[in-house]
Amino acid sequence: MLLVKVIKMPSVLKISFIVVNWNTKDLTQGCLESLYASLPEDQFEIILIDNASGDGSVEYLRSQFPRVRIIANSENLGFSRANNQGLAVAKGEYAVLVNSDVVVNPLAVKEVVHFLESHDDVGVAGCNLMGGYTHKIQEYSFGYFVSLGRVFNQFFGLFRLSKNIPFLKGITSCPVEKGEPFSVDWISGAFLAVRMSVYRQIGGLNEQYFFYVEDMEWCFRISQAGWKIFFIPEVQVIHFYGASQKTREQRVVMVEHWYRNMRSCFSQYHNRLGVFIFDVLVIAGFSSRYIVARLKKMVKGEDPKFEAPCNGAIVKLAFKSFLRKE
Repeated sequence: MLLVKVIKMPSVLKISFIVVNWNTKDLTQGCLESLYASLPEDQFEIILIDNASGDGSVEYLRSQFPRVRIIANSENLGFSRANNQGLAVAKGEYAVLVNSDVVVNPLAVKEVVHFLESHDDVGVAGCNLMGGYTHKIQEYSFGYFVSLGRVFNQFFGLFRLSKNIPFLKGITSCPVEKGEPFSVDWISGAFLAVRMSVYRQIGGLNEQYFFYVEDMEWCFRISQAGWKIFFIPEVQVIHFYGASQKTREQRVVMVEHWYRNMRSCFSQYHNRLGVFIFDVLVIAGFSSRYIVARLKKMVKGEDPKFEAPCNGAIVKLAFKSFLRKE
């Protein structure tokens, strides 16, 4: 006699996990397996948006995870637009954006969602990203909105002293691994939990940002509407950052997107003089980084993270913006 397992779905689904995949089939499999291990299956749904992967992701993942709802795009729509596709059909009370290169654990999901449940004034919550390759807490797990002071601290590396000198905060922050949850300005979109009621009130991610900085801009709009953003330092997920950016060309394209979006985000909330100073700080800060990276390559004979070409690409873009006086 064939026994069929029937999963009874509750009237109100608790969590909608939203995962965007682009040519990371194996990592996405690990991500989905970790999500299934995090909660009873009747408490969540998984929505996977594939951005026209060329590695057979859709067919393979559909065969391995038949319960996952897969939206297969015919072209790469970018991170923001793909996540918005997932948010638009999500049925959960909470949505959790999860990068395909993230592996979660049951504690992380439960703690972050429980924090939202027990704090009615908090719209977004997140936790630490532990580097899957470096085994170190990643600096961009959370951060603060773009201002000229923070831009200076960030681009000249002073933000790394902010743990002991708070006014040296940058756009990202020194890793914080212990202590009580605390208020921040933005949470990394690699693992971000948000109330669906907030999404319905504010709208989704800004689709002008193909990828990078979209999480900061979204959190800014959410906070402007009166919601708090909280970071939970003693909770971690594993993030295999850079899995889809392995070549020099891919890394350069990534930082170019990052710079353009960061400048665009800054420009939305500052006058032309502020943007002028922003460009000057970028040129000065990343020129110095470029020189240091070149010297390191001369000494060590290698540049595995492609720091020199990436920093050089940002300086070129900043010069173009500066000369055009946009």
